Amino acid sequence: MTEISPAPRYKRTLVYGLTLLNLLVVGLAIFDWGTYYAWHPSTLYDVFPLLGLTAFSLMWVHYVAAAANRQSCAAAMLRCPASPGKD
Repeated sequence: MTEISPAPRYKRTLVYGLTLLNLLVVGLAIFDWGTYYAWHPSTLYDVFPLLGLTAFSLMWVHYVAAAANRQSCAAAMLRCPASPGKD
């Protein structure tokens, strides 16, 4: 029977760091939106910018995560998984 080895230390550190970055960036977007509307949006349409800020923040963190993953693989001299669409 084959044992599954735990994730390498650098991978766990990367995941924790990116989770913290995600919480920080999304929290900052929510805080910025809240201070703009003084935490009391007047209509339902005032909530939609919050959705856009959150979506943009999440996509930005995904972009940073992909770059950090490629960089950590290269630094550890590992065979990195290929990006979709690249041979």
